[in-house]
Parts: sequence; structure tokens; C-alpha cells
Amino acid sequence: GGKLKRHDGFEGMDLPGIYSLSPYSPEEVITRNYLLEENPDVIVNIVDGSNLERNLYLTMQLLEMGCKVVVALNMMDLVRANGDVLDTELLSKELGCPVVPITATSGEGVEQLVARAVQIAQTQCDRKDPNSFSEEVERVLQEIGEMVAPMPHIERRWQLVKVLERDGQLLEKLKLSQGVFDKLEVLITRFEQQADDGALQEDDEQLPDVERKLGAKDQAADLGEVKHLRDGDDRDNKLGHLAGALRDQDGGGEHIGEADDHRGGNSVRFGHLKK
Repeated sequence: GGKLKRHDGFEGMDLPGIYSLSPYSPEEVITRNYLLEENPDVIVNIVDGSNLERNLYLTMQLLEMGCKVVVALNMMDLVRANGDVLDTELLSKELGCPVVPITATSGEGVEQLVARAVQIAQTQCDRKDPNSFSEEVERVLQEIGEMVAPMPHIERRWQLVKVLERDGQLLEKLKLSQGVFDKLEVLITRFEQQADDGALQEDDEQLPDVERKLGAKDQAADLGEVKHLRDGDDRDNKLGHLAGALRDQDGGGEHIGEADDHRGGNSVRFGHLKK
């Protein structure tokens, strides 16, 4: 960590580089546990402006956790060089959090980013939930909520999504009875099967008649092994739509971070999530 210039009492802290908060790697576990246990007042999530659809996946997960988030839209020089224009106001509105365009290599927008993060860290603000899933997912989340008690200091919606994703670490902390665990397993398995069946039907309907006659339907059946919520198909659909509305382009890169305001107990979290 390190103190921030022109913001006395604030300290920046780097976190391990990750692409998501699913606990599948040591880096993801460390970062997620830190966010849950330290309860930072704001997260600065630096994303590559040239690859929004991929990079905003982590942003959506942070927002689901109930964190205050400021998105730093990085590599704006490359975006401009490619002739693209990003509507940061629209992005901010859709996400429900501030978005600040920057170019880290030249320092463009960095001071404004830090100032905005400090402001958000010191402000009480109600954040709308940006993630409304499909009707089927929302119904399952509601049913899970009727079986699982809330956890202290953890965003309720994020908790329910993680149960649906069979997040092992969170399920362990819930200390569910075997009866409740079995009911959840039946509910989630049924939902996954219905999601798979629906996807297969859509795939089959899109196949040309000749392919269908040749048995392409049987080949497509292998897709039934894919669990559509496990890694966020609903999130992917939303991000794809949002990125397309902002502009069409590909790229890569990702960032996040944090810090403590020792004057009044506030925290500003900064850092860099690299590839």
C-alpha cells in the first residue's frame, strides 16, 4: 500500500490480478476474502475501454457484492486512435456507478479518478442493483432466499447468486443442514437442466433442415453439459448488449484496488488487475 498524493490519510492498496470473483484460483480467493473481510468503502475498478464486454464482467460481480465502485475506463487513447467513441454517461447510468475515462500511461484523467473515488468513499449513497436476470433466474433466486438465511455484512443478492452458482466457500460458511442442502441441490439441478434444455431447443431451431436431418441435433446435445448460470450467461448477455450499445470493438486488460482513510475510518481501494 501507499499514501495518495493530495489526499491526506488515504492509502492505496494493490490486490492480486484476477478476472472474476469466483474462487477458482488463489488470487481470486485472496482478493474476494479481502473485499468481504475488510469491507472497503470504495473499489476503483480499472477496465480496458477497448474490450468492455470482457472487462465489465468483474465490475458486475463487484456491484453484486454491494461494493461502492468507481470504474476507470482505461486506454482511452487507443479507443480514440481506433476512431471509437464511448458514452461514459450511458455506461455510468447502466451500471449505477461513476465512470471516469483515463489513460494510465500518460496520466490523463488519473487525478480526476482519485478525486472521484475519495468523494464516493466519503459519501453515503444508495446504489441500484444493475443486474436484473431473466425471469427464470429471478424465480430461482427467490426460492433460494426462502431457504437460506441472510449472512451478516454480506450483500443478500450476491449471497443468493453465489448459492445458485454452488460457490463452495460460501456454502461452507452458511453451515446449512443436510436437509436444506439437499433441497437446494434439487432446485439448482432442476434449474440447470431446464436451462440446458432451453438452450438446446434454441440451437436446434437455428439449424438448417439438412443439418437437422443429418443428426446435427445429436451433436448439439453435447451442449447440455454446459451450466448456463455457473459462469454468468445472464451477465454475459447483459454485458454484450451494453458493450454493443456503447461501441463495437475488441481488446483486453483489467484493474481494481483499495485504501484506508485513517482520519475517519473511510477506505478507498485502489489497485491493478492485470492479465
